[in-house]
Amino acid sequence: LKDPGALIARARLFFGADSAPMHLAAAVGTPAVALFGPSGVYNWGPWGEGHLVIQKDWDCIPCGRDGCQGSKVSRCLTELTPAEVRERLEDFFSKG
Repeated sequence: LKDPGALIARARLFFGADSAPMHLAAAVGTPAVALFGPSGVYNWGPWGEGHLVIQKDWDCIPCGRDGCQGSKVSRCLTELTPAEVRERLEDFFSKG
């Protein structure tokens, strides 16, 4: 993970899903915007300040399951709309 870590450290922002690169971004001090589905942000979110997690506000989250009702599709992630993401990004960046 040496090369991705070095690349992410030089980035001004990381944008992606709950993943190893998101954790690398947080570890090297690059602000992270992370899309979360069924994972618990408290346990799996980026560490530190200056990051944004975008996740549905549903009662079933975090379920930690690999898809809804055995489907292998997490609706809480697939139904996150571009408009919702844009709204959260605009709010995040307007606060500086």
